[in-house]
Amino acid sequence: MPPGYQPNQSQSYDQGLDASYLDQIAAPAQQKIMNPFILWGLIGGALLIVIIFIMVLFSSGQPSSAQRMNNFLFRVDALNSLVKDSQKTIRNPKLHTANGSLSSILTSIQTETTKFLNKSGSSDKKVRLKPPKGSPILAEYIQINKKIDEARLNAIFDRVYAREVAYQIAKLRTEMVPIYKDTSSKKIREFLENSDKDLKALSEDIKKIN
Repeated sequence: MPPGYQPNQSQSYDQGLDASYLDQIAAPAQQKIMNPFILWGLIGGALLIVIIFIMVLFSSGQPSSAQRMNNFLFRVDALNSLVKDSQKTIRNPKLHTANGSLSSILTSIQTETTKFLNKSGSSDKKVRLKPPKGSPILAEYIQINKKIDEARLNAIFDRVYAREVAYQIAKLRTEMVPIYKDTSSKKIREFLENSDKDLKALSEDIKKIN
């Protein structure tokens, strides 16, 4: 080798390259792409799980059929008790008559609903006719009684009572809707329809007095 000779570095480097390495950089390996049917299947499965979770979450917060029936009967009983206790205090003749009719309708609803439950052979012991001490409906009516008692002391009983009763009739009618949808009995549906019509007409009469 002549003195001062230095090998060409690029030439030396090229000679030392492995052939397999050249193949790798010349033709890089292709990345695997997921089958679109599998991808959409995974997305659909995930969405289905989310939908089921949301449905369970919302359904868990909704009252059951027995709970709705309980609340309905509680409200009927509480309103009927208020109506009967107030009959002797009412001074307006028209309101007095309407109040008596309302008591008859509520008593019929309570009696017939209980009869339907007995005929259906329901073994659900959770269905009650009177609200327990911890019922929010009972607490609501305690406040109503206080309000109309103050109205009596201030000589405005009829006006306050008519307004409160009309509002409670509206709430009762609202609670009848899911019960109507829950039952498949034609007789129960017909009874609820007739009761709703009677309550609506009576409510309109009471509002006019108010």
